[in-house]
Amino acid sequence: MAVDVVSAVAISSIYADITFYLSIAAATVALATLVVGYSQMRIASAKVKLDLYNKRFAVYLSALEYYQCTWGQRDGTKEKAAEFIKSYRESQFLFFRSDGIYDTLTRIKDNASRVVSYDESRKEGDDKKKLEGTYSHTVHEQTELARRELAEDLLLLEEQMNDYIDFKVVEGWHFWWRLRWLKKLWRWAKNRKKK
Repeated sequence: MAVDVVSAVAISSIYADITFYLSIAAATVALATLVVGYSQMRIASAKVKLDLYNKRFAVYLSALEYYQCTWGQRDGTKEKAAEFIKSYRESQFLFFRSDGIYDTLTRIKDNASRVVSYDESRKEGDDKKKLEGTYSHTVHEQTELARRELAEDLLLLEEQMNDYIDFKVVEGWHFWWRLRWLKKLWRWAKNRKKK
């Protein structure tokens, strides 16, 4: 009987040790799964941010290329105009309305189309489209005004999109969460001092 008690105690201590080590292994696997899951979540979040950044930068790039078409680079004007219109329509969904980016892009679209259509009508040289006299002078002045406003609107667009496409504020993936809202608040206060 004493042998049975000793063997039962020895067996139960072996089972206790095995249970303890299995519990530690299960906890380690659970912790590793948590770390991998969290890392995957952060990587997916960074990927979405990068995709959004690329879309927003494409809007700026299409506005810049369309602007360049109004200053003599006539190769592919229609393609650049179509690309800009697509980006212009997408901008409603990519930026906050309160930033005024969509309104600025609207002015760029209107002024650029005015300049391009005037230049194309002069380039075609069709007798019916030739403008003469005071009307020609007025249209020319309006086109030059549209060109100047276009340049001003592009500079305004760069300023408005600064928070969206400034490469200095793009953050890559990092394991520990940073107080991004605090950085944005500090940047906002710094910009208010400049004004």
